[in-house]
Amino acid sequence: MNRISTLLCAGLTACATGLGAVDATFAQGMGRSAGGTGGLGDTLNHPEGWRFSVGIGPGILPTYAGSKEYRFLPAIRATAEYEGYSASLFGLGARADLFAPDQIEIGPILNFQFGRDDNEIAGLPGYEDAFYLGLYAAVEFKQVVGSHDSLRLEGTFEQNISDTGDGFRYGLSVGYGMPLSRSLLANLTLGAEFNDAQLMQREYGVTAAGAASSGLAVHDPGDGIEGVYATLFTGYRLTPQWGLFAVGSAKRLVGGAGDSPIVKQGSANQFIGGFGITYTF
Repeated sequence: MNRISTLLCAGLTACATGLGAVDATFAQGMGRSAGGTGGLGDTLNHPEGWRFSVGIGPGILPTYAGSKEYRFLPAIRATAEYEGYSASLFGLGARADLFAPDQIEIGPILNFQFGRDDNEIAGLPGYEDAFYLGLYAAVEFKQVVGSHDSLRLEGTFEQNISDTGDGFRYGLSVGYGMPLSRSLLANLTLGAEFNDAQLMQREYGVTAAGAASSGLAVHDPGDGIEGVYATLFTGYRLTPQWGLFAVGSAKRLVGGAGDSPIVKQGSANQFIGGFGITYTF
């Protein structure tokens, strides 16, 4: 799925930042859609200076954009924080916050996206794996309703930097996080993702030649919205060092992507998820 790596890296950034709030664990994840959380971390009284966190668990995501088949992969995560700056890796994506003020984040993002094999859709050529490099910016408002909750607004922009072709994508999201107890945090993120025409054609388009060989209808999706999603993250602090996390995200392909015959024979409903254990030091 297009931003699936950002969803599990960002979807998991919501996760990433979310766990950090619970037991100082991770920061953006296995994929592209998400937003951070906050709040609970304020109650943990972490010391100043460097802080590191590592985690691992199983994850799941579609085999390609619009697929109804899924693949399993390890949800590996790591974060490093120092006096307001941070860098994080989760699954297929990484990001760094280079802006020290507590309520604002600005920095680079790098995401990996699986391609589609030639044999996954009979008669239709596939496309190669790709790396996307870009920037993200987020602002977080604390104590929105309660004393430890937070509201996060985030925007991302990414450019395909691989030899597989050009194309860019961007996303907008809003997330709300709150502690359910001193050890348990929950975060809900809602977002939308957009592709340019090249990227939409790469993943959802069917050319005349492709239609002749596959039997699918010709489809030119154009640019615009690719999908909308909701991501739920929970983190649980077992001890000051050990914690658990779980994340699930549901995305609906819409517009030119949702109308694609590739998606109609697959699924417009795309799901990703993962869970695991984290250690902070």
